[in-house]
Amino acid sequence: MIAFAAPAWLAALGALAVPLAIHLWSHRARRPIRVGSIRLLSGMPPAAARALRLRDPWLLALRLGMLAALALSLADPSWAPHGPRAGTWAFLSTEALADRALMDSLRAAGAELRLLEAGLPSLSSDGGWQTAGGRGGDSGCALPSAICRPHYWSLLAEADWLASPGTRFLVAAPLVSDRFRGSRPAISAPVTWREVGAAAPRGAPPAAQPPRRVVILADAAHRDDARYFEAAIRAAAQATGIAADVVRGSPDDAAALAADADWIVWLATTAASPAAPVGGAPVWRDATGTPLLSVERDGRRVAYRLHTRITPEWALAPGFAEAVAALWAGPVRGPAPAPARISVAQAMPAAAAAPLRRAPPATAMRLAVPLWVLAAFALALDRWLAWRRTRGTS
Repeated sequence: MIAFAAPAWLAALGALAVPLAIHLWSHRARRPIRVGSIRLLSGMPPAAARALRLRDPWLLALRLGMLAALALSLADPSWAPHGPRAGTWAFLSTEALADRALMDSLRAAGAELRLLEAGLPSLSSDGGWQTAGGRGGDSGCALPSAICRPHYWSLLAEADWLASPGTRFLVAAPLVSDRFRGSRPAISAPVTWREVGAAAPRGAPPAAQPPRRVVILADAAHRDDARYFEAAIRAAAQATGIAADVVRGSPDDAAALAADADWIVWLATTAASPAAPVGGAPVWRDATGTPLLSVERDGRRVAYRLHTRITPEWALAPGFAEAVAALWAGPVRGPAPAPARISVAQAMPAAAAAPLRRAPPATAMRLAVPLWVLAAFALALDRWLAWRRTRGTS
């Protein structure tokens, strides 16, 4: 199967009409002209109009092939021996995994089942999922599990990029407002939505709490991490209504700054003070279960220690501020209000006017370079034939 990454360049094939038009025009029917005598025309060179006539059809074919190779190479074609067949991709949220009848009916209809989480992993027959690296259970998210929140619009845009043209999407997921963030994407695949019930909310933060003093202790290598964490804490304070007084310093200032702190955040390669937390309960873990953030309590104070770096990928992830807000809100007390339900029309992505530019399959063979080589060879052969003709007439 041949696919074109930039099909708009196929319009350049219209350049093939130029040599064809010249060839056909030079062979048009001539209009006879009556003259009295041609005695005076004997010995004159042939008419200039004959110079436009292409007497060598193989040379015409060579030049047409060169132009066609150039136009096709600009379209960036790729060839896959066994290209993916257009069908239906069914995306199931974690809530939809409990409906075995739905999963069995989708498989019977020939749909490819995928989990509606980061990485869009394929679902096996037993309900487990397989990530690209061969492991299941984490949805392939490289960030802490507290930061990996499903974002349906971005996941559907990613699926539209990966799926083959003509693939249809079926989404079985809750229609709740907290699963849709950012701008509505425009995708080319048609989408059908099947609503399922959302998981019960875990709880809500206390109604009112006094302001908290937060001390962030970071060394020179973790200054950017401190800025990211401070911004997330201030956003969490604004979202929860619990005011924050944030002070930043170095680990050497721990004795002076942490005395009256409610929160102490250590962002340092080595702890220079005996007051630095050395253990604590894990709060965030990565896909392998390794603790990324631990907490240790000392009376009213809470000391958090980050065992990794806060990269820009973390800071810009939609769930990072939410994860920090969950820590800032503290233990849940009482049932949380359910997120607002939205309509199907509000959840549906926009329809793209043209198919999105998809990356070629990993097993596809790119044909642009061979076409460039073919065009260069055709040009060299054309010049050699022209030189040979000129030498033969000289």
